[in-house]
Amino acid sequence: RSQSLKPCRSVRRGSRPGSTQQPYSARTRRRMQTDALHYGQPPQGPQQPRPAVAQILAITPPASGPVAASAPPLPPQPDPPMPVAVAVPRSAPQMATAQVMLPQGVQAGQQVQFVPPGGRTPFVFSAPTAVAAQGVISVQYPAPCLPDPAVALEVAEDQRAAKQFWIMYAVGLPLCCISPALSLCLWAGIASVYYCKPEPARSRRPLQSAPAWAAAATALACCACFLLMSLCMWAMVVACNGNMDTCTAFVKPFEGYHVPVAPLSGKVNISLSGLECPNGYARDNNQRYIYQGETGDGRAYYRGENNTNMYIYYDQRCSDDDVLGAWILGHQAPGNGCFNNALIKSLDYALPVGPQRWNRVWCGSHGLVDRTVLTVDVHMPHHNLIWSSAQPKPSSDGAHFEQVSQIELI
Repeated sequence: RSQSLKPCRSVRRGSRPGSTQQPYSARTRRRMQTDALHYGQPPQGPQQPRPAVAQILAITPPASGPVAASAPPLPPQPDPPMPVAVAVPRSAPQMATAQVMLPQGVQAGQQVQFVPPGGRTPFVFSAPTAVAAQGVISVQYPAPCLPDPAVALEVAEDQRAAKQFWIMYAVGLPLCCISPALSLCLWAGIASVYYCKPEPARSRRPLQSAPAWAAAATALACCACFLLMSLCMWAMVVACNGNMDTCTAFVKPFEGYHVPVAPLSGKVNISLSGLECPNGYARDNNQRYIYQGETGDGRAYYRGENNTNMYIYYDQRCSDDDVLGAWILGHQAPGNGCFNNALIKSLDYALPVGPQRWNRVWCGSHGLVDRTVLTVDVHMPHHNLIWSSAQPKPSSDGAHFEQVSQIELI
């Protein structure tokens, strides 16, 4: 379908100074506003000349208190009454005055811009027709919203207090090794200063919450550790019946146990070697020892094959100086005394065998402490044991051991 074409009307891109003619037609301006609303952009026309930049000379602060704008009266409502939205008057923005020097060559009506102090968006105005001497005019613009001085002071106070709290918390960490009670008082003070404030006051001091929480958690953890250690100490005292100096209930395993030990619960024959004193004392104690039976606690004991006056047996408490029990090489039978030529402190149920460092060796006129390595070799039996009944013989200290009247081990 053909239609007649109308000639396009030219649109002027600008206007002369003092002219009231609009640079765009009404139809063009409406289309531009519709497109801007559709795309969510502020209405703007084609590329316009950039406004001139003015220089600020002086600023006049805004008047005290906002100026309230009056709202027009509502028209009378028909019956029946219907809900009506009432317009709430909004306070007008505060205005500030700036002394602006216009750039050279600015004509009346030309757009000029400047950035107000404290603001980020340039303020654009049209140059007036009458310009004062040297191009200086007074321009009113909406004053930027400045922060409340009271709020800024409270934020600065929160930062200062939080820094002090962190310093006090850090000082309490090394101080805990010197004086734990003083560290606990320091951390408790930090937490109490913050948490004793009401909830509204704490919400306005968010920076202080982190050091206060850290101080409270550290103080509670130290108190829990102290309570746990107290309970452990109380349990140790109870287990040792109050005698901590001679208690063996909490002896470390490596202080009383050895590897290896005699097999078959010690029911074997053994040979001892390595007992060499510088003066030749007790050299004849290096011999074979024959299994004789068990003592009252179920451990095996042995008697020398050549020097029959020597025994090897276990004594749970040879003297008050020895808290641990010990395997003893002595010239008395079990239960008849604790005179010994050598001993190795042990909690083992069977005699430690192989090369072992014995704790004490007597050389007649002096002793060797933790310096002598004795070797105990095991002779495994090849025939069955031959037992004959025997009554247990009581010892002088009340302990009992069993004697075997006849035993054959090869």
